[in-house]
Amino acid sequence: MEFAATWKGLTTSELSQYSPTVEYPTFNKIVNDHERTGLPWFQRDGGPDGGSGWDEKNCQEFVGNVIRGKAQHTIFRAAVGLNILQAKERGDVESEQFYQEYADRGEKYVSGDGWNGSTSIHAFFKKDMPMKDPDIDELILLKEIDEETRNRLRFGPTGTRIITLGNISASDFCNLTRKHNLSVAWNRQEQRRCRPTSLVHYIRESALSHSAFYKEFCFGDTQTGQNAIKQYGAEEQIAKLFNMVANNFNKNNNPDDLDEIYEASEGVDVDKKVATRVDNILSVCDDILESALEHAKLKGGK
Repeated sequence: MEFAATWKGLTTSELSQYSPTVEYPTFNKIVNDHERTGLPWFQRDGGPDGGSGWDEKNCQEFVGNVIRGKAQHTIFRAAVGLNILQAKERGDVESEQFYQEYADRGEKYVSGDGWNGSTSIHAFFKKDMPMKDPDIDELILLKEIDEETRNRLRFGPTGTRIITLGNISASDFCNLTRKHNLSVAWNRQEQRRCRPTSLVHYIRESALSHSAFYKEFCFGDTQTGQNAIKQYGAEEQIAKLFNMVANNFNKNNNPDDLDEIYEASEGVDVDKKVATRVDNILSVCDDILESALEHAKLKGGK
């Protein structure tokens, strides 16, 4: 069976070792499954509300094309419960912990690719996002469609394929995701961070903790700034800071240097001394932001 005839770069042999199953779901199943699927930290937060990958116009056009049979879609995911069992059998603690995080939230799948599409479909059927009908070039809400047609849409063919992997380690899942997210090319930082390492985790958590500083001071509190945060601009800045501190400020921070520190983090714990110094620097940055905002408030500004 050919699993990947329309998925550029992916071969059947690559998937066969991971016990794949393939199904062609209804829209109703896509919507229900989406609500039970977790977005892993190494994936971009796309969809109409995500700000990374597609914008709302892209999402509306995609749904219209899929419903009209003018687009195809692949959802690539890992089964949570089965992969926990397989990880236990292999003695793979890292993978067991990775999947258990999603099980603890009641999620049955982890997304590898296709999140933009499934989020868009879910938004059309559940969140009043209109689709852009390519035949009449107009926006249409689901509630504007008659009930009989709505039911036919929910339970009819979709042009979507779901590939579910049942025996794949966290590391291999990251690698496949990094290699085959091709519909909207990842930027270089998105490529770097798609690794289940302690450095990636540390930088991700630091970016979340100090996002206000980067949003206000580095990128600006605008839609462009919001998207820069969501596309991991803050993480890239923290990775640069970490690299400089780790090398006593004698290291360049060109893209190849950043690639190198992420690649070197495979199987290695984050340097706690470096992390502590970076934490202290970022804490000072937060204090500066707080003082600046308070000063602006006293002056009647923003």
